[in-house]
Amino acid sequence: MSGRGLIKNVIFVYLGWKIMLMAVTKSIDTGNLFLFGLIIFLWSAWWLLEMIGIIPKMG
Repeated sequence: MSGRGLIKNVIFVYLGWKIMLMAVTKSIDTGNLFLFGLIIFLWSAWWLLEMIGIIPKMG
């Protein structure tokens, strides 16, 4: 596990979370913005859990 990849992924998890929060609170085109934030958050959180070893790697 590389430290650089881990840091990058933590940043993506944070960004996805902030985008989702912003979409909910500001309500500007919330549907698309929330979905975008959710996809970033889930994808990077899944990858982060794989890197840490909580979820077994797929393929």
